[in-house]
Amino acid sequence: MPKTRPVRRLADAYRFPGFRTLQRVRGIFGDPHARLVMLVRRGKKTVCGTCGTVHFGWYDRRQRRARDLPCGNHRIYLELECDAFSAVGAAA
Repeated sequence: MPKTRPVRRLADAYRFPGFRTLQRVRGIFGDPHARLVMLVRRGKKTVCGTCGTVHFGWYDRRQRRARDLPCGNHRIYLELECDAFSAVGAAA
């Protein structure tokens, strides 16, 4: 009896804490070998990387694009939102 292979999903390959992966992959205009994977924030809170305090408010939100390892002849990019906030205890 043949073994059934486990279903491989995009969310299994791109699993990051605090983000979830959208189940669609887009291309980038003008580059036929580039693929864009969208990561969306799970929660509404942001943790400061310096002092570790939790913030619920932010003053700026930007879309960042990071390049991942290539897959065959396709270049993979990750697109995610980064929040900017002012942490009082992080001023060093």
